[in-house]
Amino acid sequence: MLTNYEKEWVTRAGLKARVILYNNKYRCGYVCVPSWSKLNKVNYDDVDVDVHGGLTFSDWQCDDWAFGFDCSHYNDSLEEQTLQYCIDECESLASQLREMI
Repeated sequence: MLTNYEKEWVTRAGLKARVILYNNKYRCGYVCVPSWSKLNKVNYDDVDVDVHGGLTFSDWQCDDWAFGFDCSHYNDSLEEQTLQYCIDECESLASQLREMI
C-alpha cells in the first residue's frame, strides 16, 4: 500500500493530527489524544462525534491513541475530499475530542 503522509500538525485544540493519502485514491484523517485522557484506548464505536462518514478507526497512531475517519465511502472522491477538507475535518474532530478529555 502506497502511503503518503500529506500533513502532520498540532490542531488549534492542541491535539496531534495527520492526513494520509492511501494509494493516491483516498484520504484518512487522524487525531491523537494524550495517554492520560479518559479516551485513551477507547473504541471508536464508543465515541460520539460528527466527522465525515463517522469514526472508522481507533488504534495507535502519532505515538498516541488516535481516532480516525476515512474518505473512501461511496461517492467520495479526491476532488471533493481534498487535503484542505480533511484538515478541516481533523480540526473539527480535535475540537470535539478536546471537549471529552
